[in-house]
Amino acid sequence: APLVLAPGASFPLPETYAVTQADLDAGAVTNTAFATATFAGAPVVSASDTVTVNAIGMAAIDLGKSGNYVDTNGDGLENAGDAVLYTMTAINTGNVTLTDVTISDPLLGALAFTPAAPATLAPGATLVGTGSYTLTQTDIDNGSVTNTATALGTFAGVQYQHEDSDVQNFNQITDIDLV
Repeated sequence: APLVLAPGASFPLPETYAVTQADLDAGAVTNTAFATATFAGAPVVSASDTVTVNAIGMAAIDLGKSGNYVDTNGDGLENAGDAVLYTMTAINTGNVTLTDVTISDPLLGALAFTPAAPATLAPGATLVGTGSYTLTQTDIDNGSVTNTATALGTFAGVQYQHEDSDVQNFNQITDIDLV
């Protein structure tokens, strides 16, 4: 039923709007409203009123990295030529969409990615990178290899990053048999 308003009276009309991911990514929600009525059989339209509510966007990225040693020659010893298989998972831990998300790992070089990189990640989405490293005699002599990777993502022209490392320790066997 139509509402009748006396001169100078107002009628509040509370409405709820569900903020979308696009609103958060844009940084604000803008709403414009106007009223329509009839007076003496003729339409009356009010001036419009616009309000903008800023959204609080929080960009963040996290990286988890793990390595698994593989005895490639099956001799039961950690030695040069064996491998470490690495899995790195970048996750968008913020509430805005990150673009140009990738993972870099100088020790491994080229990585295989799922999904393809650079990726666009909505909040909670992940980018997984995998790669392998072949152990050298120097790694075995040092008793370990440390590998650090960096996840990078961009929001509103600002780059966000997070590093994680994995340390693989090796048994150093110094056994000499004299014949």
